[in-house]
Amino acid sequence: MKINKSNGMLKLLLVIFLGLVAAVIVIFSRGKSEKSISTTPEGVVYDVTKQEQQELGIIAGDTPHDTLKTLVGTLKKSVRILKKPMMKMSGLNVKIKR
Repeated sequence: MKINKSNGMLKLLLVIFLGLVAAVIVIFSRGKSEKSISTTPEGVVYDVTKQEQQELGIIAGDTPHDTLKTLVGTLKKSVRILKKPMMKMSGLNVKIKR
């Protein structure tokens, strides 16, 4: 039975090469993530006044996703509040989802 022995120098060069490749990948991936992300896109028109933003619970640093969630939650709450008296007036015994 013949045992193949690989070259020790080849193994060392392979480990060094893989280490260099990993280091290059880490260096270039960090450079992309450090770019600053603007929270207020240019060219966006805000129709909501500061007072309306406070009433709706919209904070200046919110992302568009946060703002949308806040507005949808406020809308659902308003609809729930308006449904209760309307159902009482119509005499319906329908349960409201919460």
